[in-house]
Amino acid sequence: MSESAIATPEPAGDSPSSLAAAIGQLFGSGREFVADAADLVAAEAHVALQMMTALVVTAVCGAVLGVLAAAGILAAIAMGMIERGFSGAAATGAVALVCALGAAWFVARLRSLARRALFARSRQQLRGDA
Repeated sequence: MSESAIATPEPAGDSPSSLAAAIGQLFGSGREFVADAADLVAAEAHVALQMMTALVVTAVCGAVLGVLAAAGILAAIAMGMIERGFSGAAATGAVALVCALGAAWFVARLRSLARRALFARSRQQLRGDA
């Protein structure tokens, strides 16, 4: 028998090849973890995109139907005014006045929303003012 056959093998943790293999496995499992996390994020982003698309389509359809309903109501008001003896110009002017008042109300509401300090409470807490 040769001496190499009788010699005791090195412990598995101390050999350079097992250390390199362990490091390789560590990096491999790290890559797998990152790949799994990226797949999960991509799937969640896809679901979020589908949800946002559905919300936008629903909001646009609701807005269009709301505008059509408002136009129908204003047309009915104008027709009622004409039936009661008002001229077409007077009925159109009344409808235009209603539209202008509605627009002014929405502009005022938009300005008040734009002036509001959003997330002021969060900023105060982050600064430590709370």
